[in-house]
Amino acid sequence: MAHVADLKAYKGNDFNLNIPRYVDIFEEEEIDIDAVQMEIELVEVRKQMEEKLQQIQR
Repeated sequence: MAHVADLKAYKGNDFNLNIPRYVDIFEEEEIDIDAVQMEIELVEVRKQMEEKLQQIQR
């Protein structure tokens, strides 16, 4: 990736040449909605299983 900044931009950043000052390097993370939903469902199932096991042990 390349970026050309003018002298005004360099002056505005006190001649700091750190890349993030001139180029946005943020990459958006993809979220697998189906995987998240499955994890939520598994948490609920585990909770129900724990409750049933506690009932059986009484």
